[in-house]
Amino acid sequence: MTDTDLQTVPGRDELLRRAHELVPELAANAGPDPFSIDEGSLQAIRDAGFLRLSTPRAHGGYEVSLRTLYELVRILGGADASTAWVVGVYSGGGASAAGPSEREQAELFADGPDVQMCGSGTAASAVRAVDGGYVVSGRWPSASSSGHAAWANVSILAPDERGGRRKLSAVVPIDDLARERTWDAGGMRGAESETLVADELFIPEHRLMDSEALESEDYAAHPPAHDGEARYRAGRSAKLALGVTVVPLGAARAALDYALGEGTTRAWSGTIGEAMERLMTVVGSGAFSEANPLERRWRDVSVASRDGAASYPICREIYGRALLGQDPNISRLAL
Repeated sequence: MTDTDLQTVPGRDELLRRAHELVPELAANAGPDPFSIDEGSLQAIRDAGFLRLSTPRAHGGYEVSLRTLYELVRILGGADASTAWVVGVYSGGGASAAGPSEREQAELFADGPDVQMCGSGTAASAVRAVDGGYVVSGRWPSASSSGHAAWANVSILAPDERGGRRKLSAVVPIDDLARERTWDAGGMRGAESETLVADELFIPEHRLMDSEALESEDYAAHPPAHDGEARYRAGRSAKLALGVTVVPLGAARAALDYALGEGTTRAWSGTIGEAMERLMTVVGSGAFSEANPLERRWRDVSVASRDGAASYPICREIYGRALLGQDPNISRLAL
């Protein structure tokens, strides 16, 4: 892919073609199942322009539709769920970076439109106010896709004027944080959900935003910094979750295709996790051999489908509340 190709905003068909073209390479690189995505895979998704999918066009990104993002990540999930997860998380980071602070955007996109931002929902409480911002010490576990990130989106509990605490969202350069390798899950091993650590870290005010406003489902509460960026008005959790919810679907679809190719003919149904369990039962004990491609996909689907962003019971609860006109605030507890 040439620099000219990357600078031209491709259409949906072209992006999906690139995704399909990458499937064999990503699948081959996933073979060793390390606790990190392959460097070759990371370079391949960068060369394809998949690290700028949700970056605003004003900053050189593709600003793709949600439909395109969903379909592209699903295709990649059929090759390697961990690589697809990283693309989804970084796409959520690109959308989150398109907030109302022009100064923050200038910093985030200073090196170009490819955004590699991880995140953790845990809030650090060792926080004190200083001139121009806050000094923070704390730990943020399960910072998804942190292994190759350049920035981290974390939360802090800052003191307020009434003697209480308010939750703030902070954007921090990854080099300002220590990383502890604590991700040892049975599936999604390359998702790199490590623990981030801060020790007396200064965070300036322009990189902070009120978390309650960021999580709000109120469309008007998220004015974008540039005209024409209406799609970036969604709450932060929605932005971060949208790119990863289809990862287990892609992995499960690939598992079904493989099983059908091996002669399996029985139908399957239910949620993604339930259907995957049925498929493994249909194929039999041989499906759990490490030499069988189904084994890794089963582990990946088992872990990914239980993430708060993709969990069927949680999503069903949120959707039901929305249908009834109720505040779907379960998302703030789960994500």
